[in-house]
Formats: sequence, structure tokens, C-alpha cells
Amino acid sequence: KVEKEMQELRWQFLKTHNNSVVGILAALDILYSVGSSYTREEIHRVLNTVDSSLHGEPSYKELTELAENMYPVAKGEKYMDIELTDETGKTVHLSDYVKPGQYNMLEFWASWCGPCMREMPNVVKLYKECKGKNFEILGISLDSSKEAWLGAVKKNNMKWPQVSELKMWVSEPAKLCNVRGIPYTVLLDPDGKVIALGLRGEELITKI
Repeated sequence: KVEKEMQELRWQFLKTHNNSVVGILAALDILYSVGSSYTREEIHRVLNTVDSSLHGEPSYKELTELAENMYPVAKGEKYMDIELTDETGKTVHLSDYVKPGQYNMLEFWASWCGPCMREMPNVVKLYKECKGKNFEILGISLDSSKEAWLGAVKKNNMKWPQVSELKMWVSEPAKLCNVRGIPYTVLLDPDGKVIALGLRGEELITKI
């Protein structure tokens, strides 16, 4: 509720300062705060609210670059296929796991992430309830140690498929999905389009 009120204040500030550099900072704050949960049209609306007289500012360039990075995972967009590395070190593709005709969830996590470990029982519960019911999860670890990654998978009884480039935040999946904090989820519909982002806890279970 507080975040929603803050976002309304950010928008109000942007609209009343859209011809000032501080307005661009408000626009950046809007996009950073929503992660990548906006549609492509909503992202464009943020950009278009900034007055054209500021398009030469360095901060506006940062704003447009952030917006471009958000497009691939904006709501309503279809996922982009990329190369991944599975638990055996084999190169695979996202499309190997995202099967058409079923709901698919990309789950970003890491063994060193306390909130991820606290959230994991909810994901395990979800998987037990929905496994085989037109639903699949793909775990994408942001670990740097293969031992720590696979150790956490075993310890937490994570039975769903797992991949990791062992590159932490600079891994391709993390960059593609504009991941800025974990745990983080991307929910795809049976057509492979993004329908929800950043779900956790009971909200995640209820949505699925």
C-alpha cells in the first residue's frame, strides 16, 4: 500500500517537473521502483512525459537505456530465447524448458540470498501442489559457486529444473529480465508471454 502511494507521488512529481532534470530523476525512480512490471505502453508513457527539451541530458539517456532494457520482459511481451547452462554444465536453451501450452515460471534466486532461502518453502509448496498441472518452474541461480548452488538445491528439496551461468548479476538471464533484486519471478502464460513479475509468498501461490 505504501509503495503504491509512493508511486503516485513519483508520477505527480514527474508531471509537475517534466521540463526539469529532477523530473527525469523522478522518471528513473518510477521505472526502477516497478522493476519490469510495466507494459511497453506504460514504459513509453514515462518517457513521453519528459519534455523534449531535456532529451539531450545525460540522465535522459540513462532513462531511455533503462526503458530499452525493460522491454523484453514488460507485461504482454513474449519471452526471448537465450542460452543457459544446466546442472551438468551442458549448454541448453530457455525454450527447452518453457513449453508452449503451459504456464511457466522463471525463479531467480541464489544460495547466498537470505530472503530467497526464506521464500523457498513457499516455492516448494507451490511445486508440490501444481506439478503436472499445466505448470513448470525453471530455477535460475545467481550463484558463483557450483558447489553452493547445487548444495542449496539438494538441501531445500528443489525438484524443479535448475540452471546457472555462475556469473551472479552479470548472467544473461539476469540482464535480460532486468533483475535488480532476488528472489524474483517471471510468470509466462501458455503463449510464452509475461503476465506477472516479482510474485512472492501467498500472493505467488494464489496467482498460480
